[in-house]
Amino acid sequence: MEKALVADLAPAALRGTAFGWFNLTGGLLLLPASLLFGALYQGAGALAAFGFSAACALAAALLIPTWALRGTRSATPRRGAI
Repeated sequence: MEKALVADLAPAALRGTAFGWFNLTGGLLLLPASLLFGALYQGAGALAAFGFSAACALAAALLIPTWALRGTRSATPRRGAI
């Protein structure tokens, strides 16, 4: 789903760059996310760790329309913009 969103938001000439940044960002954030989840799991239990994960997923789902789709209304994309 998110890869289709990247393809829809990026201009055709910059689609490869957009996918590169998308995957780099996701990959770099996996380590701190895993460490935080592990700390919550060990310190507060499984319910706290999975509850925090669910809250983050819900927040992301609610923010997609306001952040990611906000820039799609412009008529002409800027050169070099993703």
